[in-house]
Amino acid sequence: MNIEPFVVASSVIAVLSQRLVRRICEQCRQPYLPTDAELDFFRDGGGVQPLNGFWHGAGCTFCSQTGYQDRIGVYELLRLSPEMKALVPNKPTYEQIRTLAQAGGMRTLRQEAVRLVAEGVTTVSEVLRSIYML
Repeated sequence: MNIEPFVVASSVIAVLSQRLVRRICEQCRQPYLPTDAELDFFRDGGGVQPLNGFWHGAGCTFCSQTGYQDRIGVYELLRLSPEMKALVPNKPTYEQIRTLAQAGGMRTLRQEAVRLVAEGVTTVSEVLRSIYML
């Protein structure tokens, strides 16, 4: 955009990224065993085996046989801390920004999505479909 880095550093407060994922239908929700690829994605994202197991919707009249009903947001909020503002004029790489943001407590979209899966709100396949398959 040809904006000088010092202007960005002085005017941006935060950057928000969001995606919507479908919620598992409460009427037809049942336990299931995820595929190996889904488990790998879940574990790589920092997920720990949920105490109540993994869930999915079997499909019913309430959800029009989809297994999902309603949606929930998955968010990633990058706040520009003083350290980040000092880094921006030096034109940092994506990796430098990400490392500093995560050191400051930022939770990524993947971490938030994995949390929702662990809580039984959505499924790994829905996360992969809606966040990573654009």
